[in-house]
Amino acid sequence: MGTLTSTTFLNDLLAFFRDHCISGLAALVPDAHYLVYLIGILEICMIWAAYFGELRLQEVIVKIFKIGTFFWLVSNWGYFTNDILFESFKMAGQVASNTSFDISPSGILDKGIFLTSQVIDSIITSSGWQSVLGGLGLLIVRLIFAIVIIVAFGFMAIQILLVNIEFYLVSTLSVILVPFGLIKHTSFLFEKALGAM
Repeated sequence: MGTLTSTTFLNDLLAFFRDHCISGLAALVPDAHYLVYLIGILEICMIWAAYFGELRLQEVIVKIFKIGTFFWLVSNWGYFTNDILFESFKMAGQVASNTSFDISPSGILDKGIFLTSQVIDSIITSSGWQSVLGGLGLLIVRLIFAIVIIVAFGFMAIQILLVNIEFYLVSTLSVILVPFGLIKHTSFLFEKALGAM
């Protein structure tokens, strides 16, 4: 893990949260499978009870396919959310911004440091200290400009870090709500999980 003296500490922090959220998701999947089984059995029993003990094979087969679909969805939830959905959002952001630079938190902070260093270099490479003392107003404007650049890029880097962490946390915690989509009375929990993603 990086230190606070390197500019990759934001990426290291994001990797820490991502790795723990992915392992948390893997730990929750067996419990979500158990919920799919439990809710599926309850649904099949409710079909049997709704028709006074008469077994309606068509409804049972439809429910079994629905249970299988939710079992498959729970099994692949991490792949859908962390790999497909997250990467498609990232790619859409790069296409919309028409840039190809690194949009990781540390990449954005590095871009801000690079732009700030260009402003600082323009101050240093002025034609001697006499022109700097004569143009004190220009020096102050350039210093303010450098501070604004680094603060703006730092704010963007922290926002991207927080959005990524929030995305991974929501994808991890929402897997346990997926099985509730089997029953129409609790399907709002599944819809909330999809909406949050």
